[in-house]
Amino acid sequence: MAGNTGSGKSNLMSFLTIQAAARGCRVWVTDMYKAQTRHLRPLLGKLGIDLLILSPRAWKFNLLQAGHIDPQTYLSMAVDLLVRILGMPPRARGILRQFCHGLYRRFGIFDGRRNAWPNLFDLYECVRTAEGVNPPAREAILDRLGALLTALTPQCAAYRLAWDPVDLRDYCIDFEMRSAGEQVKSILLQSALFSIMQHEVQRGAFNGRMDQWVCFEDGQRFFGANAEAGDGEIPPMDELAGVIRGSGKGLCILVQTMNGLSRGIIPNLATKIMGRLGCHQDYQQLGADMGMSPEEIQWAKMNLRPGLFIAQVAEGDWRLPFVMRVPHLPIPSTVSDAEAAASIQALTALPAVPAPEYATWTIDHTIHTADAPAINDSGSAAAPALTEFELRLLRAVVEHPGERSSAYPKLAGMSSRRTQTLRQRLVER
Repeated sequence: MAGNTGSGKSNLMSFLTIQAAARGCRVWVTDMYKAQTRHLRPLLGKLGIDLLILSPRAWKFNLLQAGHIDPQTYLSMAVDLLVRILGMPPRARGILRQFCHGLYRRFGIFDGRRNAWPNLFDLYECVRTAEGVNPPAREAILDRLGALLTALTPQCAAYRLAWDPVDLRDYCIDFEMRSAGEQVKSILLQSALFSIMQHEVQRGAFNGRMDQWVCFEDGQRFFGANAEAGDGEIPPMDELAGVIRGSGKGLCILVQTMNGLSRGIIPNLATKIMGRLGCHQDYQQLGADMGMSPEEIQWAKMNLRPGLFIAQVAEGDWRLPFVMRVPHLPIPSTVSDAEAAASIQALTALPAVPAPEYATWTIDHTIHTADAPAINDSGSAAAPALTEFELRLLRAVVEHPGERSSAYPKLAGMSSRRTQTLRQRLVER
């Protein structure tokens, strides 16, 4: 569903969500940047449907928990997702996979144990304390994984047994993601959706009636053409849209423009809806995808206004685009933060076991220094002076703190090999 600001997309999405819920579908609605969808809770409540408002901080999450899915299959998916979201270099990817498999063996997962799972904090500590790991790869993993864990927080991700997405599927949920960064949004939502899809594939459920409605409000960035895909790789959400077809899961994506939206996802979204758009290219591209003639596209440019849409539906015998008007649905802003937080009380019935050793986890950036060097008879320090290259490296670190380790050779104007040697020398001093 494409339409610029004020075209009525959110109003239409609310209509479709209520209709899907009324026909017995479980609804998952994702509010990426606002707190608007929560106000559907009273309307759905009149239908006897309890809409839960779940924020990232309240989510009990463990990426390395396979749950109902075959552990070998799930671990491969989870590691692929993690390395794509973190943008890991090739050597770090291989090391990360080795450590994840090692954790599964250590926790007895491959031997059938299911009551306690390794988590991402275990993975971080394994990499941090391991010996003989390639230094640049280790730094890449610790820097990026550490930043992700800091954003997730132990409150969200430090669990031995977390909420299984397959169990969450039985609830109607508004995922309110406005407080989360893009990486947190990606890892929480993508892992949940991929888990559900993989479970459907594993149990052979295809070509059934729709039993779940998944809608992304403001999904432009999440479904963008460059969303965590490497060179030559299929973007993860394109892959998901291909798997979701025929599984009884409806996927609805709201965007403001076709610009930047992955072209690979369009063929798997057979129902298309055009609202008022903001530029000629958007009308041309979406109009062509919907089979509209040049005259129909020109009509759309001149006549579409808030609440008026052109749609092409996937099911039934009628494939021609048609005009539809959606009346305004008044939705009072009545759901407070307190009510939203209390709404997830129903999820306390799901099993969850924390990992208390990580309850106060933080990244240790403390620099341990040696005693001050002795002063010789001339009054100068006995320690050798820093070389020009050492000074350049230190100056680059001071002026650009927090950069990836791979960025400092360029910032200091020297080779990666020399930077690594100098870094080791400075650490030893």
